[in-house]
Amino acid sequence: ERELKAGSVNSIISSLTHFFRGTYGIDLSLERLEEPPTKPKSLSLPEQTLLLNMLYRENSARDTALILLFLMAGLRTSECANLDTTDLDLTNAMLKLTHKQPRFVPINSVLRAALTDWLSRRPHSDCTAMFLNKDSERFSIPSIDNSIKRIGRQARLDISPQLLRNTCIRRLVDAGADSLLIGRLTGADPATLQHFLDLNQVHAGAIMEALVAVPVPPPNHPVNFTCATTEPTPLRKQGFPSLF
Repeated sequence: ERELKAGSVNSIISSLTHFFRGTYGIDLSLERLEEPPTKPKSLSLPEQTLLLNMLYRENSARDTALILLFLMAGLRTSECANLDTTDLDLTNAMLKLTHKQPRFVPINSVLRAALTDWLSRRPHSDCTAMFLNKDSERFSIPSIDNSIKRIGRQARLDISPQLLRNTCIRRLVDAGADSLLIGRLTGADPATLQHFLDLNQVHAGAIMEALVAVPVPPPNHPVNFTCATTEPTPLRKQGFPSLF
């Protein structure tokens, strides 16, 4: 016999609850199972390299800029759809995004070069949208999603805007960025970030070990805690992004 997972059992409970309520007017009192936290999926480094190498071979400025905005700035699909050319400050390498609350995101040199290249090739239009469709109108959310999936198929990868955003967050976590900084850069809420941080406990333990050095004291002597004096390495010096 095959054992059902908690999510499958809960789906059955939900179906039965709706059926009996809608058909007989009976509210079932069934206890749902606790589901383990879902691990956010992200691309591995080899998969990221495969995707980017394909983009550079195809030499599509729009596709490259589109992919890198998700992969290296952690955009949401709605933010990408609402992005205007005026939201990009190439001089200060800064991107202005509007969601529930506006935020400013620094862009790295690779993303900056890709956006500069795209703007130099972007068709002239009275529409201020960063990405345009064939009718020179703003790229819609479904169009962005379909374009990302099409690009993924070219690299033989099953990708989506959310998967690329997850990959950006995953890399920020692995680079040692704290949750407050990641939240400020990506707009991710604490509950979402917790799933990524739970997967990085080994890295978190290494960080905590680096905070203090605990010498082994002689017998009957107090322990002296010596604070580490090494300054943390900025993200840009840690090689983020490290694919280039």
